Amino acid sequence: MKAAYFFCVDPTKDKVAPAAFDVAKSELDLSKASFTCDDMEVLASKDSHGNEYLYIPTREVVSHRLERYLPLINEMLSDCEIAGIVNWHEGNNAPEQILCAHSNGDVPSGVFSPIKGSVLTAVLNSLEKARVAEGLAEWRTLPEATHFAGTQYDAPVELLQQLKVPLVDIEIGSSEASWNDKRAQSALIKGISMCLTYIPKDAGVIVYLGGMHFEPSLKEATVSEEGDPSFSVSHMLPNQWVAPAGLYEGEEGKEKLRAAIRSISEPVEAIVFHDGLRGPVKAVARAVAEELGVPAVNHKKMRQGREGLKKN
Repeated sequence: MKAAYFFCVDPTKDKVAPAAFDVAKSELDLSKASFTCDDMEVLASKDSHGNEYLYIPTREVVSHRLERYLPLINEMLSDCEIAGIVNWHEGNNAPEQILCAHSNGDVPSGVFSPIKGSVLTAVLNSLEKARVAEGLAEWRTLPEATHFAGTQYDAPVELLQQLKVPLVDIEIGSSEASWNDKRAQSALIKGISMCLTYIPKDAGVIVYLGGMHFEPSLKEATVSEEGDPSFSVSHMLPNQWVAPAGLYEGEEGKEKLRAAIRSISEPVEAIVFHDGLRGPVKAVARAVAEELGVPAVNHKKMRQGREGLKKN
């Protein structure tokens, strides 16, 4: 299997990737790949199982200029399980000392990038393994809500639907002290350089509806220090984007949720909804789950593992 990671090496445009790329070059056994990007050499490594990883330097943050990099992703990376964008996380009241990853999509409009829940979950669990190995006891590895950073830079969200490879952001957050932490940079690089060895064998793929941007119950269910989670996360559609103005209610809400599910290349085992959601949004989750022939369950059922899915 193969994975690819993008690093914007311009420090005026990215707060993590330039230093992280330097760490990759210093800590990994890298060779030259067969192609270049933005007139810079692409590098490659292999893990102990023969999986290949590409480290691709760019002049721009890929999500900010997706139209520029879309042809390369679809043509040169078509055999990859994932195209990861290494960058930074920040925001009002954002948590500190975190390693995080998320799928891409514009939740309010219902436009989503393709995703493999098993691979996104592998990224999270390999980051968690590396976090522990680096002694980052005060840090956390968190799944983040689905979103597309390109919307802040006028990148057309419709481009996400043209992607042939799952697009995932992999980040360090959420302030300068965290971005510049050399141990965190090392953990991120070591994590992504082995993630394909942590694809869960028996973790059902779920879509999560509601909850916080960094939802604790989702972290508990999908990230394990032992690398053996109960569930694989695909898209996480948080309360902040599904609750306002009835965006995920009625037929419009059903179609947006269906669009999220269509973008997942693996069977969905359940739709999980947060207990705090309004009734009409829960009704959408139940209706679409019935169409799929899978359970729609309250997030509290995840504490029981996959057995909880049978107790709807």
